[in-house]
Amino acid sequence: MARLRTALPVLVLAAVGTGWLVFAVGSAWGALVLVTHAALGTALLVGATVVLGAGRFERSAVPQVALAVALITTSILGLAHAIAGVESIGGRAVLVTHIELGMLSLVIMIWWALRNRSRESVVDSSRRALLHPARLVGLALLIRGGTEGLVRALSLPGSERRRTGSYPRGSFDPGSMPMTMWLRDERPDIDVADWTLTVRGPTTSRSWTYEELAALNDGIRATLDCTSGWFATQDWGGVLLDRLVPDTEGGRSLVVRSATGYQRRFPIDDVGHLMLATRVGGEPLRSGHGHPLRLVAPNRRGFWWVKWVVEIEIEDRPWWWQSPFPLR
Repeated sequence: MARLRTALPVLVLAAVGTGWLVFAVGSAWGALVLVTHAALGTALLVGATVVLGAGRFERSAVPQVALAVALITTSILGLAHAIAGVESIGGRAVLVTHIELGMLSLVIMIWWALRNRSRESVVDSSRRALLHPARLVGLALLIRGGTEGLVRALSLPGSERRRTGSYPRGSFDPGSMPMTMWLRDERPDIDVADWTLTVRGPTTSRSWTYEELAALNDGIRATLDCTSGWFATQDWGGVLLDRLVPDTEGGRSLVVRSATGYQRRFPIDDVGHLMLATRVGGEPLRSGHGHPLRLVAPNRRGFWWVKWVVEIEIEDRPWWWQSPFPLR
């Protein structure tokens, strides 16, 4: 039991870390991150259940019990989404609650560590102590592998998940694709007659009207994978970014800005892979999908797909000179 209590903080830190990576990664290796996160979650479910069952319900055990309850609840929510496709409970998104409880577990773990620092070390750095969580994760991988096989054999909702864990919603049917915002972003009221896109390079600057951009006819098929748990593959039409930004000499990153003030910074080499879309599925974008202009960023999660774009700027700062996740 002592080793199991030692293992929990290690597993919590690893689960929180891989959870944020699941949010960030949209490329093929995101599947490996998701499997690792799922295995850690299963290990925490098993370990926390054992700890809770063996806990002595006295004042000194309050952090331990609170941690176990938070871990069990967040793990069950994660499994409900992954296996049964449960998206909301009581009108609240399951993934949002799962993330919030995961962060709460981290806070409780710190509380527990501080409560025990004078009596015993909660995190033992010895090789033997670290071996225990590794064994628990190994067992969890076997459990998750068996569960995943069962999900697919029975064609449960979880079998439709993408490599990021997201479920299909509105592919090739833009009208059925959700309209989501990042945090406090709000849909602006844009009149295309007054709207322009400004592209600023190291030595040049140019503005484009909606009519000029809508007349361009580049197209790509790309998957919008939202961190709220859904994805949609669509045929996007507009203009490839390298046609608008021919001069990148001296630049290290490009910043895409929205009318709302939202922005993301990309590596300069991404210029040839990004599109500014005016259409989806052959029809003009809807306001909630970014009309008049939105960014299409293949193999990146949805929060990179800036909507209501008004400015592109080449800068000499590195692309990672920003928060990993937008703060507004």
